[in-house]
Amino acid sequence: MTTSIKNYTNTFNIRGKEIKITAPARFDDSTQKVVPDMTLDNAAIKINIVKCLISLNLKRLKHYDKSGI
Repeated sequence: MTTSIKNYTNTFNIRGKEIKITAPARFDDSTQKVVPDMTLDNAAIKINIVKCLISLNLKRLKHYDKSGI
């Protein structure tokens, strides 16, 4: 499989606000579907966190422990 890196835009609805994130992602050249790439995925997550903090005017995200659920 051959792949390439292109910008990918994803839209999230967080606390009623629509937040668009554009970040590099790896695509399968034959299907044009996004394929996992840990480095690019982690970078996209960091971009998402920063944009959410700015958009929601927060200083940090709270950590929620789901072990009791």
